Amino acid sequence: MNIRATAFPRRRRCAGMTLIELMISMALGLLVIIAATSALVADRQTSRDTEALARIQENARIAFDFMRRSLREVGGTPCGTEVGEIDIKSGSGWYATGTYRDLVLEGTKDAGFAGTSASIKKTDNSNFTVTYASGSGDSLRILTLASDAGSGGMSQIISQSGGTLVLQSIYGFNPDDLMLACDLSDGTIFTQGTFTPSPTASMPYRGTFSSPNFPDTFTFNLVNAWFAMLQPEVWFIGANERGGKSLYRIIGNGSNSNARADEIAADAVKMQISYLVPDKSAYLDANSISTDEWPDVVAVRILLTLRNDSTLATGYVERTLAHTVALRNRQPPQPPPP
Repeated sequence: MNIRATAFPRRRRCAGMTLIELMISMALGLLVIIAATSALVADRQTSRDTEALARIQENARIAFDFMRRSLREVGGTPCGTEVGEIDIKSGSGWYATGTYRDLVLEGTKDAGFAGTSASIKKTDNSNFTVTYASGSGDSLRILTLASDAGSGGMSQIISQSGGTLVLQSIYGFNPDDLMLACDLSDGTIFTQGTFTPSPTASMPYRGTFSSPNFPDTFTFNLVNAWFAMLQPEVWFIGANERGGKSLYRIIGNGSNSNARADEIAADAVKMQISYLVPDKSAYLDANSISTDEWPDVVAVRILLTLRNDSTLATGYVERTLAHTVALRNRQPPQPPPP
């Protein structure tokens, strides 16, 4: 008997991983972790970009909706489309004396309009003056009706005594704004008036309006005579209080005490506007339209560039969207059906 072999049996060989196998396993695991992390980061970035793009599209939709409402009513009157030339008897703010049709639409190329500044409330309740931001593209200035019949700011004229008008309703009027008075054949625009309530049982908002600028030689056909408030608007890209740019609309007659600014779309960085004139083969920019062609513009095309900087680590998301608006009060007459 081999006593030594029996007393001291041979140990089994220990099982385990070699150093090379361990290093390979760690490398493979690290690759899996890197791939999973990269996929997570990419998915998060895609989600942020998608959210930024959604915000851009929503801001553009809101901006185009507001601009469409205003542009479609450019040059409108409550007296019908066949009304003759309407003169602006008293220049006010951005609008000098002239003809209503000639002044209701005007654009600039790569510039803002002089004098179109207004104050807007900041988040801390202080005032911030809104002006055109250099390099932000085009600006647009329009004149439109301020409201519809029945919602204030528009009334039938009951009677006239020189420069004093008796109105069915004085509800919703602001005496500092531009006023339009017209009948089926003619009209006039003026400023600086006084409203005096004189209600009756059947007309609780009845009142009189008198203005030193009203041409007292003008006589209405009271069968269909209307009094309405006009709304001047300027659209432009301005510098906002946050250090960026936004699409703004200034409403008012041009005096700083009366004009107000509304921030319509945040993150709008550039606006390009072109205009369609009958018998032209393409849309024209503001520099290509002569003075006597502005009254003939029948459609406006807007290119609005919006940028979202919420993903600063990888740059920003930017899109340019287009919208075309037909001016309903400028459409050429349609031929009669055959």
